[in-house]
Amino acid sequence: MTAIQKFEVHNFSKINLLRNGTIQFLNFNENIISFNCPTITDMYDELDFNIFIHLLELTPNEIRKYKLPFIAKEKANIIKGLISHTEYSKYLIKYFTKYINNFDYKNKELYINNNLLTNDELEFIIEAILIACGRKEYFIQKENTIEASEEEDNSMVRELMEQAKKAEEKVQKANKYKQQNSQDGLSTDDVMMAILYEFPSLQINDIFAMNYFTMSWYFSYIGKIDQHRINTMAYANGAMKKNYKHKHMIMLK
Repeated sequence: MTAIQKFEVHNFSKINLLRNGTIQFLNFNENIISFNCPTITDMYDELDFNIFIHLLELTPNEIRKYKLPFIAKEKANIIKGLISHTEYSKYLIKYFTKYINNFDYKNKELYINNNLLTNDELEFIIEAILIACGRKEYFIQKENTIEASEEEDNSMVRELMEQAKKAEEKVQKANKYKQQNSQDGLSTDDVMMAILYEFPSLQINDIFAMNYFTMSWYFSYIGKIDQHRINTMAYANGAMKKNYKHKHMIMLK
C-alpha cells in the first residue's frame, strides 16, 4: 500500500493531475488537508527547486551515506530530521509553505491548520509531489476512492493514461541522455518545442503552467497523433509504411 492509498477519501487522480488542480484529502480526524503541486515554471525559475526535490527523494541508506546527524527509516522522519537538524530546512520550509495550504513550522514541528502534521499525511503530500514532478510512477488506485469515476472508467481515458506512462519513460530516458552529454538526447526544452508544434493552440505559458506529469501526457500524444497519420496514409495506399519518421518530429534513439 502506498502513502496515498492509506487515505480513503481524496481527489488525487490522473485527471486532477492533468488539470493541475488542488489536491485534497481527508485525514483520520476528518479534517481536510489541501496542497498544490509544482509547475514547470517552478522547475525553471526557482534555482533551488531541484534541491527541494532531491531532499524529498532521500532514502534511509542515503541518510547514512551522507552522515547526517540523525537516523530515520521512514520518509516522513527523514524530512522532519532534515528540517530539525540540518541547514537544508530552508529549502523544505520554503516549498512546503508555498505548496501546502496553511502550513506552519514552529518549535521544530510541522503544522497544518494549527494541527500537527502526521507522518502519514506528510508522506501523502511527498508522494503526490514526486508523481507530479515525474520522479515517481503513478499507480492504480483502490476502487473505493474518488478517482473511480465514470469518466475514468471509459476505455479511451484508460488508454490515454497508459500513453502518459509511456511518455514519462520517454522523457526520463531523454533526460538521462542529456545528463550523459549526448548530442542526440532529448531535453525538456525539446519536449516543449515538440508539444508547441503539434498543438498550435497552446502557448509557451500554457506549458509552464502545467506540472511535469501533464507535460509528459501531452508529449505522449505526439507519437499517437503521428501514428494515426501513418495509418491513414497506409490504408489509403493499401500498405503500411515501415521506418517512417515525421520530418518535424524529434525522435528518441
